[in-house]
Amino acid sequence: MASKGKQFKALLHAPEILVMPGVYDGYSVRLAERSGFKAASISGAGVSESRLGWLDRGIIDSIINALAYIYRGAAAFVSIFGDRWLIDNSVDTFAARTWDLALSMRSIQTGRVRQYVMFIVVGTVVLFVIATIWWNRTATAG
Repeated sequence: MASKGKQFKALLHAPEILVMPGVYDGYSVRLAERSGFKAASISGAGVSESRLGWLDRGIIDSIINALAYIYRGAAAFVSIFGDRWLIDNSVDTFAARTWDLALSMRSIQTGRVRQYVMFIVVGTVVLFVIATIWWNRTATAG
């Protein structure tokens, strides 16, 4: 009887296609034998990953699932507190104040261009005075 190496070499050089399932432990070798395969392949990565798979499926998946649960709860909190309460109320309050300001400004909206130009000139002078005072304070303080 030929050695195992010579038998394998004969299988590789045979004219028919050699189908070799991947095996990683004794149990998978027995399954391949019982299924009628003439040869099987094994790799170091297959063996090590089959042994370390419990780490991924057991520990790492549990951590990832727990983090997903925590972040889902945090997202629900942010949705309720941040979006619905804080942002929506802020936008609604800003819109109400803008509307109130617009209603109060109706009294000065006369349609006279001269009056509007006077408001612009007075506003520009006031801004200039404020900027000059601020500039003088920062220049003398430094």
